[in-house]
Amino acid sequence: MLLGYPRKLVSKELQKLNIFVPSRQVTEKDVLLIQRIRMERLQENFYKSWRV
Repeated sequence: MLLGYPRKLVSKELQKLNIFVPSRQVTEKDVLLIQRIRMERLQENFYKSWRV
């Protein structure tokens, strides 16, 4: 578990982003990267919804 996330889940999320990291080698930086990308996507979607 890293920051409350199972390593396998983090590894699968990275694979969705075309970043291949074995679940044993996942670090906290990988979890933070996923969180940052999710926040950026949420912000983009929020701004797009206001432009309409």
